[in-house]
Amino acid sequence: MVLKGKAGDALLRSYDSERQPVGQYVRVRIDRLLEEDSVEGAEKRSGLRKIFHDLEEDYGGLGSEMNQWYRSSAVYTSDDGDGPPWPTDRRERAMRYVESSYPGFRVPHVWLMKRKTSSGPRPPLTSTRDLCGKGRFTLLTGVGGAAIWNPEVEKVNKDLDVDILVYSIGWGQEYEDTFFGWQDRRGVEQEGAVLVRPDLTVAWRYKSAGSEVAGKLLSVMKAVLSPKE
Repeated sequence: MVLKGKAGDALLRSYDSERQPVGQYVRVRIDRLLEEDSVEGAEKRSGLRKIFHDLEEDYGGLGSEMNQWYRSSAVYTSDDGDGPPWPTDRRERAMRYVESSYPGFRVPHVWLMKRKTSSGPRPPLTSTRDLCGKGRFTLLTGVGGAAIWNPEVEKVNKDLDVDILVYSIGWGQEYEDTFFGWQDRRGVEQEGAVLVRPDLTVAWRYKSAGSEVAGKLLSVMKAVLSPKE
């Protein structure tokens, strides 16, 4: 987006603020003392060995792999609360995956069924994550939401020269939420919106659409992309 001139240079700096905390959490520090032929070196190596033994939950812990909560200028949280409960205990964070549509989290995976419009076999299941990414933003909404958000998306695409796709999820919609998996995870009402970045990270969500929707998506996108400097 920056190379295409559609976003400001400040967007690049959000990469460090998002990725560095993740790297710091999973990193094991190796220092020179481990190589020393000394009592201190032996104690250091023994301590490191114990750490590896104690990290069983990290080797097989889904949380270690998936718990990434980005906090930066490239996510918009002003329309939300404080976010979901976040594990404070190391083992809990390693073992328990915190799934949420809160801005800064990876968009939750839910299997959807593309609506049938003709006879024949049922189409294969599609993940919510398959609808997102691919180099563009995605706005996910529900019953009644497409009519509200499509005009806003068209305006943003034109004014900012970006590419946002809209998908409606729910009964009778383009993609059907047969087992209510998305309804349980979306964190917004059916006509609300979940905006997903090209990297599958939730950029913003709006709980309920109404008269205050006009211009909201445009201001959010400007904030997420950062003003061009």
